[in-house]
Amino acid sequence: MKIKLAVFDVDGTLFDGNLGIEFIKILRQSGFSTDKIGKEIMNWYQKYKNGEVEKSVAVDEIYKLHALGMKGTNENEIKKIALETWQKINEKMYKFVPKLINFLKNKDYLVILLSGSPIEMIKVFGNELEIDEENIIAGEIEIIDEIYTGNIVSYPGSAEQKIEALSKLIEKRNIDIDWQNSVAMGDDERDLKVLEKAGHPMVINPSEKLKDFAQSNGWKIVDENNIFSVVAGEDDTKN
Repeated sequence: MKIKLAVFDVDGTLFDGNLGIEFIKILRQSGFSTDKIGKEIMNWYQKYKNGEVEKSVAVDEIYKLHALGMKGTNENEIKKIALETWQKINEKMYKFVPKLINFLKNKDYLVILLSGSPIEMIKVFGNELEIDEENIIAGEIEIIDEIYTGNIVSYPGSAEQKIEALSKLIEKRNIDIDWQNSVAMGDDERDLKVLEKAGHPMVINPSEKLKDFAQSNGWKIVDENNIFSVVAGEDDTKN
């Protein structure tokens, strides 16, 4: 039996902001990241926001620094910080998200979260939506005996890395995908290869590059106000 996927980027797509940056801010405030590393991370983030560097470059550097800052910390303490971070910022999840995710689940879609942000935050986000951890792909740092080593296990930060990570998850779970009737949603060009794979790609509040690509290929361009009706309409065309 073929399975329909609903693959979502998180930052800027389901969440108004960047979960990783919010997490790093709280880690820094809680003393789990040195002031030097915290400043370097925020410097890279500001460079991206100012248009000085490409987003893909900035996020790669940020995650390397984040991994270095996590070295020697305890897994359980970091989980607590992730939950604390979410409790402070959960109102930034777009209002449409719970309704949309429940709709897709009820229509027998396998919902997958695919993000370059730290897996600790994406798991908390996914738990809010009752998405199984096995269906979550995000940045992951090696943990040995409950202690972070500082080594990066995986980081789906680029378009190529995202589609590769998704392919590995599908292979691991040994599922047959109905790509023609699958849905994918993202907000920038790093989501491009996943969007191209799905029969129903949608872009939300897209970057200029992704917007241009979407327009030239006839993809749906949505925002937080009309996304649910558009997805429901796509589903209606298949039944």
